[in-house]
Amino acid sequence: MGARFRRIITGGVAVIAVMALLVVAGGWHGASSRAESFYEKPASVPAQPGRLLRSEPFVGGLPATARAWRVLYTTTTADGRPAVASGIVVANKSASVEPQPVVVWAHGTSGYARTCAPSLTVHPFGGGVLEDITQLIRRHRVVVAPDYTGMGTSGPQPYLIGQGEARSVLDAVRASHQLKQLSLSNRVVVWGHSQGGGAALWAGRIQPTYAPDVALDGVAAISPTSDLPVLVDHWNAMRAGRDLMSFVMASYAAAYPDVKAADYLKPAAVPVARRVAQRCGMRAAEVWTPALRRAVGTSLLDRSPTTGPLATRLRENVPIDTGGAPLLLAQGGADQVVPATMQRDYVRRLCSRGVHVDYREYPGRGHSDVEATGAPLVAQLMAWTEQRLAGDSAPDNCNVLPVSHSR
Repeated sequence: MGARFRRIITGGVAVIAVMALLVVAGGWHGASSRAESFYEKPASVPAQPGRLLRSEPFVGGLPATARAWRVLYTTTTADGRPAVASGIVVANKSASVEPQPVVVWAHGTSGYARTCAPSLTVHPFGGGVLEDITQLIRRHRVVVAPDYTGMGTSGPQPYLIGQGEARSVLDAVRASHQLKQLSLSNRVVVWGHSQGGGAALWAGRIQPTYAPDVALDGVAAISPTSDLPVLVDHWNAMRAGRDLMSFVMASYAAAYPDVKAADYLKPAAVPVARRVAQRCGMRAAEVWTPALRRAVGTSLLDRSPTTGPLATRLRENVPIDTGGAPLLLAQGGADQVVPATMQRDYVRRLCSRGVHVDYREYPGRGHSDVEATGAPLVAQLMAWTEQRLAGDSAPDNCNVLPVSHSR
């Protein structure tokens, strides 16, 4: 019996066992049992990206001084096909005398499925993000928070696919200008954390060619998913990275015909990864019963993600420049999800290419608490943003990396 045949037989037995365990593990839960009608694509969709299709009031976990709208707008996929995306626009309840600047919030990983869109939840912002948004609203800055395509709306989410995420970010700004209730200026700063940090980097990179009408005054990337081959290899070696690997495989297999999930996933992991990708947030971890953990093991993959078509596609999605917008890159020194060592190497690559970077590293801070309420970054990010909106010159510390900002 050949080795390949033995692997198929062994894998088949493991798949049968895992499927039985999945039945025991129970059903799947997302943010909603079905997508709301608001998110459905209209019969006639304008080809022009950034067109506001519809809006409605959004009531959720927002500052008391805020009013908000859920929006649906046109955008394009990574390969240039027309698409629709959703999001939230938040503004001060009181009108502003002057047109208001825009701060875009590109969210971190909330899941892969359509029902995982932040605009479908009651509390789309949390921790330090809500603290910063409260301050922004008080200063009459309008917050635009895109979901990304395939979240809320139909179609696969371009999870960690730079062009797809960034286009929906930039088109959300365009669409927000069409809300009749608001008067917006052309001053724009993009923020993003984790997955959203990568989206923010890509928004800066493609803005000059994709959306020259959306001039960016700055890009703030917090713990961004930057050097994807290194990062995904790191996740593959982590027990806690199995959910993220499920999202990556679902996204890249949907976007790229040459990336086939079955070529990388262990046979026993195929049905598990599919089910994990149907869950949102912390609910994804509930799939992993002790029996499933024993059946699948630490890693979902039996082939390294740094080989073959997946590795090629991951390299294509590394943002190797930022389009010229001032860049703040913040990183927790104790981050276990996005390692500081990887981030430092990525920043050095940017600096070697002549990109001006304000890199700030926060010792002892992990992936989430780097932006938690009261963290040093919160006040610093606000000050940095106000400086960019005022047109002040941006700092650059490429010549003294790494820099710690513990105070």
